[in-house]
Amino acid sequence: MTWSLLDTFLLALCVLLALGWARAVRRSAAMPPPSPRSAQATPSPSWWRTALDAAPIAIVVAQVESAVMRVVYANQSAAALFGAPTLPANIMVYFRHHTYMDLAEQVRRQNAPLRERLAVEGDRTFQIEVIPWHNEGQHGVIFFVEDVTEQVRAQRARRELAGNLGHELRTPLAGMKVWLETLAGALDEPETAAHIVERLQREADAMTRLVDDLLSLALIESGRLPLRLTDVPLRDLIAAHVQRMEPLAREKQITITYDAPAECRVMVDRDRFAQVLTNVLDNAITFTPAGGRITIQGMCDDEHVFLRVQDTGPGIPPHLLPRIFERFFKIDRARTRGRGGSGIGLALARHIVEAHGGRIEAANAPEGGALFTITLPRAQ
Repeated sequence: MTWSLLDTFLLALCVLLALGWARAVRRSAAMPPPSPRSAQATPSPSWWRTALDAAPIAIVVAQVESAVMRVVYANQSAAALFGAPTLPANIMVYFRHHTYMDLAEQVRRQNAPLRERLAVEGDRTFQIEVIPWHNEGQHGVIFFVEDVTEQVRAQRARRELAGNLGHELRTPLAGMKVWLETLAGALDEPETAAHIVERLQREADAMTRLVDDLLSLALIESGRLPLRLTDVPLRDLIAAHVQRMEPLAREKQITITYDAPAECRVMVDRDRFAQVLTNVLDNAITFTPAGGRITIQGMCDDEHVFLRVQDTGPGIPPHLLPRIFERFFKIDRARTRGRGGSGIGLALARHIVEAHGGRIEAANAPEGGALFTITLPRAQ
């Protein structure tokens, strides 16, 4: 949640009122106690501190004392971001970043609010609003700091998604346009026309797969993808999907072998887990050279079931392993584009596995080739 400027000013007003209340309390403490007759019940001065500590953004009040700016108050959210040093504290000691001092000095000179977005170490981003305050001859600034790291990442992800989606759709659309232009000049040649229609069908299938994958990914990331779990023997699950992928493997003379103990059973949504195996096997077939081999091995212990898919391809460059499950990430676009790969199959596989309470990992096998390991809870 990002605070508006109006929200900031209202909260600033609360802070200033709280400071005024605190000073009034200090002044009253120096006066003689009232007589029982004149004493009246008054609200506890700690209410404002409780209210400010409950604020979801960091609030830090700095005051100028003897030409030095010191932090005199910080709420709980500020303590979570910047630590909890003993107050009052020099502003540089408190924030440990020169930007805060620079902003404070700028606000004091201009006597006007300032808003700034600051990227700090650890890939975090803060939205900072600074306003001046004056009260009974004293003055300083109030910082309102919000950690907007996740919002910035979400915005960046949306921009990347739009850019990648445009790129992925442009390729099949451009191909379809070329084939349609060719078809217009080959209507009197049935054999050529049939070939062109087949190519158009492939491009249309590529776009359909991309849209289907995106819809599934959007549903599962939003937590709106229902899972209909059933108890399934792991071996049967593997066999069904190997049978589905074998025609594609035969085109490249690739052999698929598999094995799993009969006692290994899992609780999965068969349709959704089919997407996992299809995407992992499709990836293995894509990167395994003609005449290669793909080995699928199922295992289990008392609590978990393990599924290993290993190919005899070139493996995954080590520096790219951390990115292998990113949306739209492709190691070799030339290979995947020709097959209509969307670049989100492995990202979708990861989300589905995690929705089942498991995990999927990618590595390079010691003897060569890529190795994907899926770990799932064992059916009891």
